[in-house]
Amino acid sequence: MLIASASQGIEAYCKRHFSQGTHTEIYSGGKTRIELRNYPVQSIQRVTKLTGESISGYELLPEVGTLLLPAGWPAGEDNIKIEYEAGYTTWSQVTGTEQVTLPACIEMACIRYVQMMYEGNIGKVSERLGDYAVTYTDTPNGQLPQPVAQLLEPCLGRWL
Repeated sequence: MLIASASQGIEAYCKRHFSQGTHTEIYSGGKTRIELRNYPVQSIQRVTKLTGESISGYELLPEVGTLLLPAGWPAGEDNIKIEYEAGYTTWSQVTGTEQVTLPACIEMACIRYVQMMYEGNIGKVSERLGDYAVTYTDTPNGQLPQPVAQLLEPCLGRWL
């Protein structure tokens, strides 16, 4: 339960999913690049206008989740629908000879977060043993403890 809770908190903080899965997202056109929310991208299933017309001729940069269309994406607000498979292989998804591809910084952040929750150290900034005293700081809603957030910096989504 702690692992699931920590994982959800980390994904919410980073504003992206890390485990491999299928995603459907809507984007606005009028530019030459679209930055997908989730990456690395394994495959693009479909790119269409919301009218259903297929869009082709784009280039995928899979590691960073970018779709490039040199002629420019059709102009409009929320007019492009992209369906794709993206993410890292996590421990719960490994079968057979597959290997975990989740970056070590994310895995370590989750371990540290679970440890802090288990030990009751979320927000703890000081502790005294003689006549026992503990001081907590408020962690703003949607924020993670500083040691966890620092581990996640390399993996933050583009939408912070």
